Amino acid sequence: MANLAPVPEELVRFYSALAQAQNLPNPAAQGQTELPMEKWFEQVEAAVSPAALRQFVQSVPINEPTLAEVIRHYHGHVEWSDKLYVCVAEYLVKCTPKWFQETDRVTMADVADVLEPVLGPSGDLPKWLPELETLITELSAYEHLHELAEHGIFDRGRQLKGKVAKGGLDTMGLVAFARFNYLLRQTFTTLWEADLWWIQQALDELQSRAEYFVDCTDIGMSFLEPTDELNKMVHEWKRPSFTEYAHDETYQRVQKLRTILDNALHQMVLA
Repeated sequence: MANLAPVPEELVRFYSALAQAQNLPNPAAQGQTELPMEKWFEQVEAAVSPAALRQFVQSVPINEPTLAEVIRHYHGHVEWSDKLYVCVAEYLVKCTPKWFQETDRVTMADVADVLEPVLGPSGDLPKWLPELETLITELSAYEHLHELAEHGIFDRGRQLKGKVAKGGLDTMGLVAFARFNYLLRQTFTTLWEADLWWIQQALDELQSRAEYFVDCTDIGMSFLEPTDELNKMVHEWKRPSFTEYAHDETYQRVQKLRTILDNALHQMVLA
């Protein structure tokens, strides 16, 4: 009887952590690390949706070799195309060189170079790429956090991906949408931090003019909310989950509080 090839340790560790996060049984804990574990992998896959996988890979520390092994595991399986994209997009976020953060806009060639170790050589540019570039150009013009929701950029990107990826994305399709995802997250982070900075400056301005209370009933707080308490709240705020930003209470409060403070400053000027 032929010897069975061992399953890569990175893959076993990944599925063990994923199973634990989803409260699924884990035969790896019993030292079973041979090829038949593929059946267990398939059981885990059947129980985990692409959305659950996205939340997992974004919330749990996963090193580059492990994520690369998972991508290779998904690659070539049409039934796992959505999960392949999730991991490719996360690989790009986790494994980009530092200079990515210093350039105005990373190019397709830049992203293709970073992803080549897990996807292989790049191919021809897809014919639908101009549609995606239009979204990216629009995204680069946003100046405030609320514009992401107002213009529906997340949903429009998902709709385009759904339209062109009915049979799964090829290598350049994965590169293109991983790049879009990266730029979207980069913009989200920049605008989030900018809004918090603006809120902090607005609170400082109010206090400098001896205005120590703000009507915050629109965000479920008091009619006379102390600015000191708002300062504490802002300092404690953390960035919401990128995948659930539209439904995150903190994200919505940031947008509403900025409007509240903007109105308070405007009324103070008119007084």
